[in-house]
Amino acid sequence: MKLAVETEIVRIRERRAKELDTSEAFVFTAEGETDADLSGPTRETDDYIMGFDVTNKEQIVAIHDNTVSAILAALCLSSVEQTVQFRRLRTGIYLISELGKSVYTFSLSGSAEAYVSGRTTNSVIRGAQSQAATLTANTSLYRVYRLLVQSISIDNDELRRFMFGWSGLEILINKIFSTYEKRFVQNLLGANPAAPTQKYFETIRDVMKGKYRLMDKFVVVAACIGDVSVEADIESFGRIKKTRDGLMHGDTLDEKSLPISETVALLKKYLRQHVDAKDA
Repeated sequence: MKLAVETEIVRIRERRAKELDTSEAFVFTAEGETDADLSGPTRETDDYIMGFDVTNKEQIVAIHDNTVSAILAALCLSSVEQTVQFRRLRTGIYLISELGKSVYTFSLSGSAEAYVSGRTTNSVIRGAQSQAATLTANTSLYRVYRLLVQSISIDNDELRRFMFGWSGLEILINKIFSTYEKRFVQNLLGANPAAPTQKYFETIRDVMKGKYRLMDKFVVVAACIGDVSVEADIESFGRIKKTRDGLMHGDTLDEKSLPISETVALLKKYLRQHVDAKDA
C-alpha cells in the first residue's frame, strides 16, 4: 500500500510539472482547526490515515474563497505591465491528528491554485502584498474581486470571461458611484459656493436620484479618479457597453472578437484607482 501511494505521488508531481510547464504557480495555504469524523471506513499506516469524507472539504475551501479572490485580484492589479491569466489546478486539504499523524480525506472538491503566464517580478510581488491587505479589508467589493479573477481565468471560454469582466465593472461603478457623485458636485461648486448655487445643485441631485444611467455614473467616476486618458476610457466604456447590450438583445457576435482585454483593463484600472483614492 505504501509503495502504491509513493508511486502515485511521483505520478502526480510529473503531471503537475507538465501542467505548469514554464509558468509560475501561486500557492495559497491556510491553517485552522476542524472536526474530523473517523467513524467511517479508514486505512491507517505508520505514517498517515486515509478515509472518505473525514471532514467537509468544500466548506473549508469556501471559508477562504474571498481571501483567495482578493489576493489574486491584488496580484492582477499589481501587474500593470503584464497580461495576467490564471488557471486553476488543484485544492488539497489534509489534517494533522492530535498525535501528529497526517489524515487525508477523499471527496470531490474544487481548486484554488493558479498560474500566471510570464515571469512575476519582485516589484509585482511587493505590490500584490501591499494591495492584498487593502483588498481583503474591503469586504464590500468581494464580488468584484471574484468576477475579476473569473474574467482572467483561461478555464472559462471567451463569452464567459467577457461577461464576468463586464459584470465586475458594472458592479464596481454602481457601488462606488455615490461616493464620487458627492466629490464631483463639490468640485463643480468649489470651496465656498453661493447659497443659491448650493441649493440648485442639491435640487438637481434630488431630481436625478436613481435616474443616472450606467454611462452617466461611469463618466462621474472617471472624472473624479481617472487620469489623462479619461476621455479614451469613456469611449472605451461606451463601446464595451454597446457590445454587451448587443449580446443581451440576441446579436450574433464572434466570441473571438469580444473586447475581453479592453474590459479587464478598465476593470483593473478603476478598481486600482478607487483603492488608491480611498487609501490616500
